[in-house]
Amino acid sequence: MFIPSIIFLLIYHLRVFIYKCGIIRPKKLNAKVISVGNITLGGTGKTPLVLYLALEFKKRGENVAILTRGYKRRYKKQIDLLGEKSNFSQKEVGDEPYLLAQELLSVPVIINKNRFKGGTFALAKYQSEIFLLDDGFQHWKLARDLDIVVLDSLNPFGKGMLFPAGYLREPASSLKRADVLVLNKSDCVFNKENILNVLNKYNPNALVVESVYQVVSIHNFLDGSPLAIESARNKKALAFSGIANPLSFEKTLEGIGIKISKHLKFSDHYPYQERDLEKIENEGINLGADFVLTTEKDMVRIPPLLELKVPLYWIKIELKITRGEKELWELIQRKIR
Repeated sequence: MFIPSIIFLLIYHLRVFIYKCGIIRPKKLNAKVISVGNITLGGTGKTPLVLYLALEFKKRGENVAILTRGYKRRYKKQIDLLGEKSNFSQKEVGDEPYLLAQELLSVPVIINKNRFKGGTFALAKYQSEIFLLDDGFQHWKLARDLDIVVLDSLNPFGKGMLFPAGYLREPASSLKRADVLVLNKSDCVFNKENILNVLNKYNPNALVVESVYQVVSIHNFLDGSPLAIESARNKKALAFSGIANPLSFEKTLEGIGIKISKHLKFSDHYPYQERDLEKIENEGINLGADFVLTTEKDMVRIPPLLELKVPLYWIKIELKITRGEKELWELIQRKIR
């Protein structure tokens, strides 16, 4: 495992050298670009932060668009998603862009591996003035005005090793490139001060922001009807998820008082089949669960199905900034004006 990690590190340093020396120069869009990224593999909270920023920009009357590559999508050409007008399925566009488009009905979500081409398209069609570059910290090809890095407080530094030996996409020292460090799920750890000290060591000049996930609502999978959060407390649930950090989901459920009898864990972005739902249903029955719970990201990957013998619900969460929100927007305003 260590040899591939060393190769990964050498490729990283070669990439840094190429861009630092100006052999390749990032392309610049005629608009402001805010990158939201991370340094570890998946599950940090990039998408909820992009959603939060886009909603706030819209409230402030800004013309914003999102640039994303559409991880694991089937349709490889450029896709222009604009809320309910889109005829694309989740499988064609990828989990995150699909969810963003559903939540942000008036914000264009442009899916293109070449983010510069996607941005150029959005400039011509929508006259976008601000771009949110989703998963952009390692995307050196596009120049940005602000770099935001999201860290999962449950595993902020990827076990200190590069993939595949650890979970780092690049060395933790690369945090020195960031303008803002967002410590997400900050309510889930007891050693927060130690993490903050390490962040200060890597980048004493960055603005450090803290955020948490809060459950907004719980919905029935079949008809979308809500289940009151209060009525779910102290109930027995079977959880299942196919996300990068299942522990975070468990802690979210525990945070609203749900008793998790068992958590079935699938691989990240897992494409559920009917047989999987049969297994989940049988587990729920055997456990005597009051209901089965999954995430919003998993919900879009579940095939249409008849009513299960155990009710199936999904939870809707949002990212809430608990420290540094005012300072974050003051910094953003300075960068985009």
